[in-house]
Amino acid sequence: MPEPSLRRAGAIVLGLTICAKLAGFIREAVVAGTFGTTRTVDLYLAAVIVPAIVTNVLYQGLPNAFVPLFTSSHIATKVRRLAISLIVISVGIAGLMWFLAPWAASLTSGGFPDDLRPEIAALVRIGSLAILAAMIEALARSRLIARKRFAQSGIGPLWSSLTIILLVVFFADAGAHVLMWGFVLGTAAMALWNLLPFERRPEDTVAVAMDDVTAPSSWVLVVLTVTTAGLLYGLIDRHLGSFLPEGSLAALQYANTVASQPVAICGVALSMAVFPYLAQRIASGDRNGATALLERAGQWALLGVVPSTVFTVFYGPELMRILLERGQFGAESRLLSGGVLAVYGLWMLPTVLGSVVAKLHYSTRGVRALLWATFVGLSLKAGVSIWFVGVFGIAGLAGSSVVAVVGYVFVLAIMLPGWCSHAIWRAWLKSTAVLGAIALIGSLAGFAARSIITLPSGKLDAYVPLAIAVGICGALLLLAGPRLGVPELRMLASHAMAFLHSRGNRRTG
Repeated sequence: MPEPSLRRAGAIVLGLTICAKLAGFIREAVVAGTFGTTRTVDLYLAAVIVPAIVTNVLYQGLPNAFVPLFTSSHIATKVRRLAISLIVISVGIAGLMWFLAPWAASLTSGGFPDDLRPEIAALVRIGSLAILAAMIEALARSRLIARKRFAQSGIGPLWSSLTIILLVVFFADAGAHVLMWGFVLGTAAMALWNLLPFERRPEDTVAVAMDDVTAPSSWVLVVLTVTTAGLLYGLIDRHLGSFLPEGSLAALQYANTVASQPVAICGVALSMAVFPYLAQRIASGDRNGATALLERAGQWALLGVVPSTVFTVFYGPELMRILLERGQFGAESRLLSGGVLAVYGLWMLPTVLGSVVAKLHYSTRGVRALLWATFVGLSLKAGVSIWFVGVFGIAGLAGSSVVAVVGYVFVLAIMLPGWCSHAIWRAWLKSTAVLGAIALIGSLAGFAARSIITLPSGKLDAYVPLAIAVGICGALLLLAGPRLGVPELRMLASHAMAFLHSRGNRRTG
């Protein structure tokens, strides 16, 4: 694949993901400012997790399953039939969830009073309406990604966030019900957007020999199973969190939302942009090219996520004060969610690396590695959560996610294909060490500045040390660019040094 096309794809996906995450953050800020860490948000989170597991399985899993299939030429008819079958199945799943709503509600409301469970069941029934729209949205987006139409597929989440924001602003009195209707209508808006025919061009397909190894239907079933198991983390969190004090689930949700921003930008967006190129290189037998692409994608991901990890661990409460402390989200909410966010900082790095490495296994249809990694991760999450939540409270649920994702990535790493050079791990380790040291220096400088500078405003007291930390980190990053092994970063550093040199010559002249 030509490098300009890959760079353009990466830039488009990265830019749109930043916009989507900004819109998602504004959505969460509106919800936090309107409802705070109250029972209203807890009820919605306890109800939405069941339909959200299904919709997120489709949102995350179907592209992983269908992008390699859509890039294959001689099974196109089978893939279309499979897509139609899945749409029909989604209707049945939605109907089943509607009838089983009381039972589904009981899975996540064990710690709530009995008189609240009928309301949670009613919310689950509303959420079940999103399943059909989610299936259509995921299939349409998979087709767009396979055809490298990243612009259209990347804009969809913006419409979802905008729908929820408008509903909360104008119908806040409906409480948890308006949040659930926002979830449903936002999913429908994304599906409609992805179906619009903005561009028509020939499909870029490759005749793939490994199509004969795993039947399309079996492969899709494996991917959906893997994705479902991964999303059960949220179900465990909501069930155990329901036994904790009021607002605990809301604090966990807000902290996860903030921590997920760098993960989505550095890991999910980048790996999704690389995915079709990686699948085609593997399909055409270009294993060296696939290894080089994976190494480069990992280095770019580390470039953003390692400093984010350090800053989040050091500045968890300060970040929550800057981002969400307004309206009903007060100091108590900030301290509770800020502690959880600091723990989630440790979750970022392995999650991003797992997202990148998993794309190689999806491209090669590495069923065994994906199943084993998912089993290990889910087992660790289920086993450690009960222990951690009893010792650390709501922060323990975030800590159990850290343990689970580390186990997941470890299995994926040791089960890489034999032809994939393990030298990439040495390159990633070097980048992690350099970036971690840079971010640590910046963070310590920010803390030192806070102890020296006295400011009258609490918000300024949070802004200044973080700004100093980011500024020092950025300056050191440019100086260390040539040593990090990322070609574009070397170019950026050389251009910056040339600019400074030219300015110095002008002043001398």
